[in-house]
Amino acid sequence: MLGRMPGKTRSTSAVAAASCVHMSCFVYSNTVIHGFVDDYTFMVRACLDMYESLHDEQWLEWAMALQDVQDALFWDENDSAYFTATLDDPSVILRLKEGLLLLIG
Repeated sequence: MLGRMPGKTRSTSAVAAASCVHMSCFVYSNTVIHGFVDDYTFMVRACLDMYESLHDEQWLEWAMALQDVQDALFWDENDSAYFTATLDDPSVILRLKEGLLLLIG
């Protein structure tokens, strides 16, 4: 049985491996795919993990740039919530927001 370690419990190599899996979905695609809000969220998290592990500022800069794109594509200023898909995604019939409770009646 593994004991608990104080502080961070993830190894640098484990974080790097997990982050690379997330990033490969975006980097090796030959087509432009806006994806969903969760895709951006996980990518931002992966970049922040890489920054925390490697202390290389390019990962922090990429995380901030991706967050800016996520905000531009998904944020709804009127309801202060994120849509799950972009406005121009032809495969989406109904554009929803996660965690937003709508009261009808």
